[in-house]
Amino acid sequence: MKKFIAVVLKKHFLFIILIPVVVVSQYYILAPHLKFGLIDLDDGYTYGFILSKEKHPNVIDFLITSYKEWQAVYLHQFYYVGLLNHFFGDNFLAFHYVTHFFKIIASLSMYPLFFILSGSSLVAFISVLFYAFSYNAAGALESVIQSSDYPAIFMLSIFLSIYFYLIRRVRKVFKPSVVLIALLFLLSALIFSTERTYPIIPLIVIVEFILFFLNRSKTNRIQILKRVGVLLG
Repeated sequence: MKKFIAVVLKKHFLFIILIPVVVVSQYYILAPHLKFGLIDLDDGYTYGFILSKEKHPNVIDFLITSYKEWQAVYLHQFYYVGLLNHFFGDNFLAFHYVTHFFKIIASLSMYPLFFILSGSSLVAFISVLFYAFSYNAAGALESVIQSSDYPAIFMLSIFLSIYFYLIRRVRKVFKPSVVLIALLFLLSALIFSTERTYPIIPLIVIVEFILFFLNRSKTNRIQILKRVGVLLG
């Protein structure tokens, strides 16, 4: 076990360095964001959540009504802001701290994805830094309702890491439990940010379709069909 840990630490030493670099840099870079309050959309969603909860104390009625009123596209933002309000009340500073936390772990979660895709810890290290310091990556900080994108990115990165790992191990024994874990992360990403995440579904279909026809092995094709069955079934 000690030997395994030593090998992992040696192979991914850059990731160990990456953690304090991302955490400390984001702490200082995002500090000015803590001075901002809530925008009108945040207030509107929060007020709507509180009002709907008061009108419909029954959980089932609340879920049905909120779904009808907010529709699937905006529902995740409605629930996300509502949950923050439930736990932190009107403390918008706490909202921003939660956002910063999710942005940091979303950045770090990209390391295993880029490592699996490239096979290089250096490429993964640089890719995470590019995202962490990217201007576009800070776009969701504009409002609390948009900041639900960060937990979605975290969940999606983990899903894609597992997914591409499974693709590379197509010749290994099929493990439905691993695919189910991947599916759990995909569903979580969809819950946190539906409109940002759902395009990944047709992408999976396209990737699996290409892999199916590129693989001449009957065993590999069966593995692919099983994986698709669990993920999209």
